[in-house]
Amino acid sequence: MTQQCTQSLAGQGTKKKKPAPNEILYLLLNEGFKDLEICTFIEQVLCENAIKYKFSPKTFTNSILWLQAKPIHAEGGGAGDGFSIVTPQYSYENEFALLYYSKETFIEAYASGNLHTEMMMVKKYKQNRKQNGGEFKVIVVFHSVHDSLFNVDHGTPNKAQYDKFLIDLTLSYEFDYIQLDHTIDVIDFLKEMHASVQDKPYRKELSMYSRKGFRPGKKAILSGFKDPLSVTYISFLMCIPGVSENKAIGLAKIYPTIKSLMDMFLDEKVPEKEKLAQLREIEVCTSMGDKNKKLGKVLADRIFKVLMCVNPNLQIN
Repeated sequence: MTQQCTQSLAGQGTKKKKPAPNEILYLLLNEGFKDLEICTFIEQVLCENAIKYKFSPKTFTNSILWLQAKPIHAEGGGAGDGFSIVTPQYSYENEFALLYYSKETFIEAYASGNLHTEMMMVKKYKQNRKQNGGEFKVIVVFHSVHDSLFNVDHGTPNKAQYDKFLIDLTLSYEFDYIQLDHTIDVIDFLKEMHASVQDKPYRKELSMYSRKGFRPGKKAILSGFKDPLSVTYISFLMCIPGVSENKAIGLAKIYPTIKSLMDMFLDEKVPEKEKLAQLREIEVCTSMGDKNKKLGKVLADRIFKVLMCVNPNLQIN
């Protein structure tokens, strides 16, 4: 049965059948995958109905919504053979959702005017969740959208309009987003999210996807970084793994340009140990308004290695 279901799913991808609305994974299957492992994973996610959490692909347009299961204690009923029967019941509360846009679905939604309407619906849902004391995070996944608009000047949307929409996501809707170029990257991303939620929904690793792209938002503006060059500089710093907007702002306050930062790194009169000590002591504003924290040794070492790396193929974790 499993093999037949997998073959059926794979067949849907090869026939290029128009996907049913609201189903991100069927959109991915339209890429024509024949890889059994990928199709098995998609089948697993589509059919998921585990005890720990429930999978719901039909909540918002082109979205995946994970629902966290919480047990409801119910009284057992009597059975005919004298044994009591306890039926486990669960309530499901959603913790976060993924919204997926391929280049086709993004262009169609933008041109029709439905894109902002959809975002407003999700934002309203998020606000309702917060009012009821629940947390709800929205992550928007863009699949090959940026590259498809790179050479479009007069169409709708063009790259400038897309960039503006990303800013709206950050400032107006307060959603996180990630841009992925290849379909296999989207599949890998979904696998990571699926494994994280299935294993332990609240674990810290989920925070690696909690980012607003690499674009600074309200915090940078409120800190006085309003000119385009400063915004670009902070965006550049945020590309370094582990550097949040708050940390990038802290760096930019001490070293307002990339030149000033690199001049400090390249100063032969100052020992490397002292340079790292200067970085470690940079104060970073906390999101919750608590006492400022230091940048710290681990991140200071990483920033130094990334910016001083002579081998562009070296990956620094």
